[in-house]
Amino acid sequence: MMNRRTLALLLALAPLTGCEGVVVTQVPGPDGKGEQTSVFTGDGCSVVVRGGSVSYYNLAGGRASLTINGHRVRFDGRRLSVDGRSVALARPGRVEISLEGRQITVRVDGRDPFTGAEVSEVKRVRRTDRFAAAEFKAIHIRGLSERFELRVEEGRRDVAVLREGYEDELGNLAVSASGGKLALRGKPGFHPRLTIAAPPGLDLKIAGCAGGQIGDTFARVDLTASGSQDYKIGRVKGAKIKASGFGDVTVAAISGGLAEIVASGSGDVKVGPVSASQVTIDCSGFGSVKFAKLTGGEVRVTSSGSGDVELGPGKVGSLSVKSSGFGSVICRAPADKASLTSRGSGNVRVARPGSVEKLASSGFGKVSFLAE
Repeated sequence: MMNRRTLALLLALAPLTGCEGVVVTQVPGPDGKGEQTSVFTGDGCSVVVRGGSVSYYNLAGGRASLTINGHRVRFDGRRLSVDGRSVALARPGRVEISLEGRQITVRVDGRDPFTGAEVSEVKRVRRTDRFAAAEFKAIHIRGLSERFELRVEEGRRDVAVLREGYEDELGNLAVSASGGKLALRGKPGFHPRLTIAAPPGLDLKIAGCAGGQIGDTFARVDLTASGSQDYKIGRVKGAKIKASGFGDVTVAAISGGLAEIVASGSGDVKVGPVSASQVTIDCSGFGSVKFAKLTGGEVRVTSSGSGDVELGPGKVGSLSVKSSGFGSVICRAPADKASLTSRGSGNVRVARPGSVEKLASSGFGKVSFLAE
């Protein structure tokens, strides 16, 4: 029986494709070192090493070469070699290699490709936990390496958490319920596919995840997006979004509460109609921030990056714009009063306000009013 140092190597082989454009991701073990998970991803093929130690790898020209705990593994789309033993594969497929110490086991389509003997399969499992929705006010999700989905269903009385994956993957996702919140936290290693079904009205807090699909929660969402994956979110009531990665964040609508957007990465933040008592936008990266419509009491925009800020038509009480970067700022929603400052290269263009408290331009950018 394999212990925690068991190594599972999954080789997904695709015909006539190489492994160019290799991306290597490493997740350290619980102590920050030692055992780790390495993911080698290329065009049409991938190598996943759980635990063990990868001392050498080379993925190029349609071939992969690795040295794992002293074992040499070589493969292309049709031939696999492990420690000098070589076998031709009838067709490209998933090759599973498990080892404990120096004992190594190879399985292809349920059999040892070298001997033809049957090898027991590591099966994927499904596990569902259910909680009474009345016990929670919020759901917190943190540190998932797999994209998740949150389905919002009107009239539902429980929160169902469905995990799908291998047994060790399910164990790497901790689920706890206390203090009025349901917490889902990813531990180091691979994580299962996660699907949550919940009623509307539960606040949502997300950080350190690999993207997600979220329905109409009609509650506050607090999102920290720092990876390369996208988030698609339905209608919410108040939002705090910090986007510092490469992925895009899309929100169907924000109504009520506060709307705070901090965009410091390369991904875009796109929001449908926004209606909030206070709107704060800080755009300091390469990505843009766009609102389809805007109705707000107090709106503050700070632009110091290369991304543009574009706010659609509507109506606001007060508007403050401070621009010091290369990106432009456009606000088509007229304000009762406005304070406009440009010290960068980007232009500031707004609908003509009822009154102008301040208008200053000291950079290459210009401050102007949109034609009525």
